[in-house]
Amino acid sequence: MIHKDAFDGNLVFGGKKFHLETNRKPLVTGAADVDEYARYDIDVHADTSPVDRCLVCGARRFDTLLRKINYRVICCLRCGTGYPAPRPLTSGLKKVYRSRARDYKQSHENAAAVSLDRVKYRYFLEQADRFAAIGSVLEIGSGIGLFCEAAAARGVRRVEAVEQSEYMWKGSLFYPPGMPIHAGIEKVGTAEGGFDAVAMFCVLEHILDFNGYLDALKRVMHCGSLLLVEVPNLMSLASRLIRAHSPCFNIEHVTYFCMKSLTMLLKRCGFAVLHRETVISEISNVRNYLSFKEPYLSDAEVEDCFDFVTADWIHANELGSRLFVIARLETS
Repeated sequence: MIHKDAFDGNLVFGGKKFHLETNRKPLVTGAADVDEYARYDIDVHADTSPVDRCLVCGARRFDTLLRKINYRVICCLRCGTGYPAPRPLTSGLKKVYRSRARDYKQSHENAAAVSLDRVKYRYFLEQADRFAAIGSVLEIGSGIGLFCEAAAARGVRRVEAVEQSEYMWKGSLFYPPGMPIHAGIEKVGTAEGGFDAVAMFCVLEHILDFNGYLDALKRVMHCGSLLLVEVPNLMSLASRLIRAHSPCFNIEHVTYFCMKSLTMLLKRCGFAVLHRETVISEISNVRNYLSFKEPYLSDAEVEDCFDFVTADWIHANELGSRLFVIARLETS
């Protein structure tokens, strides 16, 4: 069995080396000082919308967690879901994705990132195997195809994907030969019956109407299908400490989930949560910050008084950088 520390870049490489070798420097530097609206030509009137109610629980009361140059990050006082306020619309997000596609792809297709992601996806599949035999899987937002590669290598008979960006998958060597890649969920056929599992890794936080999307997924699932979800953790230790300087808080993340809000959302959409945990400790980033250093590109010097801040402690308290949840569809 794989341990989640085996794909934690901060533990495998150390924080500074991880960010440099995975080409993440453009993504982690100057996060709080960038005028994102100017960089991506976002029109506050045409490309954004105010947030007047929580899309998870319906509440209308929010607290401000932090401020960026162009917007606040607010948090629902009932369920803990976070939103950028104002919230980008589809028109604004398209501008962001066109500009960031190259940086995103470069941060995922390098050797260091590929080695870690391959282990991570094997780990996720191992966890899913505890709850069901998976003969078919659909990945939403498949990127360069590493999860699809891992699923096929594990013997999953039917592997398909949804990836809207042709730039991400075209030319990738990781997808199984001949594997169907669909431009949208509506293009996925159901002739062979619903998929045994649907996987969404770092996707849900980008979807404006996540309730509608989860409902749309049910068309390609069957009662008992598994849903594997990974999203950034709004309440991670790193996000709480580093705040506006954390790349977690950027304009393309239109929703911020905590464990409470993610599990509440899944239950409201007809899923039973079977497994929950956090992964990716960001331990080096946290220790750098506690030592008054730049979090991502500094050589860590840990003071003895912070010895209790370990990866195990972070995950035991669900303070890791990502939430990973497995849920079973109970109502279609």
